[in-house]
Amino acid sequence: MVGITAAILVAEVIGAWWTNSLALLVDAGYMLTAASGLLMALIATNLALRPPTPERTWGWRRAEVLAAGAQAAVL
Repeated sequence: MVGITAAILVAEVIGAWWTNSLALLVDAGYMLTAASGLLMALIATNLALRPPTPERTWGWRRAEVLAAGAQAAVL
């Protein structure tokens, strides 16, 4: 999903440059925030799946909450 979003982002940036379209450039900015949010969610999910340790009794479960908060702040 991140790859598809990034490919659309690149296509929109190229299209905006090619046609001098401000609308495509603005939509590319939104796609950049969407792609970064998806990437943050992917990283947080991978961290949350790590098993708990004696130092981190809850494991890395907070990563999902922090990533969701960061994505909400960006959007």
